[in-house]
Amino acid sequence: MTRTRITQDVRAGRDDVIRGFTSVCRLFKLAIDKRAEGDARLWNHLMQYAEQVLEQHGPRR
Repeated sequence: MTRTRITQDVRAGRDDVIRGFTSVCRLFKLAIDKRAEGDARLWNHLMQYAEQVLEQHGPRR
């Protein structure tokens, strides 16, 4: 599903979708690495932000 959506965006001329997806993946990896090291602050901030964004803009449940 994600790959298809990225391909559609690239074909539509929105090449920054790859950079955006890569950044989100890097941020997620950094957050789980920090949490594994015992520092959950970044993870907690990321989860709080994700919940806020999805609550405002995400699909209805």
